[in-house]
Amino acid sequence: MNLNLIFCNKRSVFFLYILQFILITYSLIVAHNSPAKGYEASVYTGTPLIVWFSLGFCIFLSVVIVISQIVNEHVESKNLWIFGLLIIYIVYVIALSLFVIRNYYGWSFNGDPGAHIGHVKSIVESGHIPDELFYPFVHVYASQISLILNLDIIILHKYIPLLFGMLYVPFMYIFSKSILPNRAQLILTTVASMTFINGWYLNFTPNALANHFIPLFLFIFLKILTKTSAEWEILIVILVFMFPIFHPVPTLFLIILLVSFHYPSKLLSVLKINSKTSINDCSIRTKHIFKFTLVLLLFVWGVTWISSFGVWDRTIRNISILINEGGTTKLDSLVSDVHTAEGYGYNVIDYVIKTLGSTAIYFLVSLLCIPLLLKERRLNYSSLGLKTIFSLYGPLFCTVLFFFLLYFLNLAFGPLRIIYYIVVICTIFIGYFLNHEIRRVRYQYRGSILKIVCLCIIFMLVGVFFNGMMLLYPSNYKLESNPQTTETSFEGIKWFFKTRNIDMEITGMYIVPYKFALILLIPVEKIQMEWTIPKELAVPYHFGYNNYSSLSESYIRKNDLYLAITERDKVTAEKIFPDIAKDRWTLSDFEKLNFDSSLDKIYSNNGFELYYVNCRYIDT
Repeated sequence: MNLNLIFCNKRSVFFLYILQFILITYSLIVAHNSPAKGYEASVYTGTPLIVWFSLGFCIFLSVVIVISQIVNEHVESKNLWIFGLLIIYIVYVIALSLFVIRNYYGWSFNGDPGAHIGHVKSIVESGHIPDELFYPFVHVYASQISLILNLDIIILHKYIPLLFGMLYVPFMYIFSKSILPNRAQLILTTVASMTFINGWYLNFTPNALANHFIPLFLFIFLKILTKTSAEWEILIVILVFMFPIFHPVPTLFLIILLVSFHYPSKLLSVLKINSKTSINDCSIRTKHIFKFTLVLLLFVWGVTWISSFGVWDRTIRNISILINEGGTTKLDSLVSDVHTAEGYGYNVIDYVIKTLGSTAIYFLVSLLCIPLLLKERRLNYSSLGLKTIFSLYGPLFCTVLFFFLLYFLNLAFGPLRIIYYIVVICTIFIGYFLNHEIRRVRYQYRGSILKIVCLCIIFMLVGVFFNGMMLLYPSNYKLESNPQTTETSFEGIKWFFKTRNIDMEITGMYIVPYKFALILLIPVEKIQMEWTIPKELAVPYHFGYNNYSSLSESYIRKNDLYLAITERDKVTAEKIFPDIAKDRWTLSDFEKLNFDSSLDKIYSNNGFELYYVNCRYIDT
């Protein structure tokens, strides 16, 4: 059978597309008819297997068709690749929205999204931005949408990240189109942007949402470099004012981008490599002045804005103490986490390959492009696109250096947040490199070698796709529990806040009371809540039953205590970390709570249990 004939023949390709649309429609119906009925170990286990099979099969088939169209040089003369790209995008959107389709009540109320939902509720109810909120752009936007559509933020917090995630792909498309001269390169880059490699898709957090606008900023910035236009300059100035109130982390990246963008060209000039000039010196000088103005504006406005909040003083003091007196760095925390994981028997190298392997592939491909771009620049120096692509190495390498630098500091955000920006830049080089290899092999070898190269490209893209899809949602694959917030657990914590004794504290395993307090309580009541559960109140492993006959013996204190147990606690112990359950909590430990005479169960539903712990007090 001639596979090349199948994947390039118009009739057979359309038949395959129809088959894929049928599978996608069927998988949507099945997913919608399989709503979550309680807490799930992960979205993967709760979603019927046929849905994942259909989505995976459609990705594989569409990637094969798109690569076949590129190999046979049909992307210019035929438009069959468009439907393949569309199907990949549809699968991308479905994968992002599966927890919405399956009617999850909430996503990560115990995490940062819970705090941001609370801030939005506060803005809607009071009409004022909370004093401590130093990146209010998303919260104001969500508040406006909530008021205009008359929808609760509990509903919107699932759809806003989905909308921004959907915009990321078209933003990457226009960014790629402004820099890549070849349509095949553009197609491959767009495919590579949908592989779920970034890991910032699901959470209602300003950093995650701001990240999706980075390709749009890059697109407008490149438009300004290629032609002088007041419209583009006005747009980028608007974005420069927007990003510091969106989130400080992407603002830092944009400063690095603007400062380092022309470093590669200057380096080549110093080394006298491809150092001819073909653009008017006055034009170059004008654009450099405008770029310097953007850097100055972004820096001054960003510092002015952030320094008006307490987080600025804390950050400066943190860095000063670390430099002058020493202290714990992110690297120290990383080493400690590695030792802890190894102590529990986990393979750290295997974990790193799973979570960062695709990023490493993208970065390695970017390095392989350096000699190819230098050679092509020498042969076609007048190509502005080639110069611009090569200039991306400036922000790429500076961002990588910044990534490693963060491990020697102890800032409020971790170095892994920077990987997103590295991936955005590397994605451009993926399209360039894959197209270069296809063309090189097609003209030099053809035959079996061409087929082998095409298979390698297909399996690389599909492999990154599947690995990214497995990392999209927390699961035991990446050793993270599902942050799903069920309606029963939300109602349980709501009941607790209504009936609690404010003089008593609460403890739990995966519950963060303050995040729920931001959503449910009025400002005066929020002040009375602890930000985190104090270490001395942390739930002991095995609830202390390995050392004592009751839980209360683990808490020698004057005041009694509330203990909250959710379905997430039990499922995580049983299905996410089963290998270390014997060292932490087992299902039998949870059963013992029901027979502990020092505990009184005061509330229970299908997903939330609240105990009154009669603590022991020894008067010394």
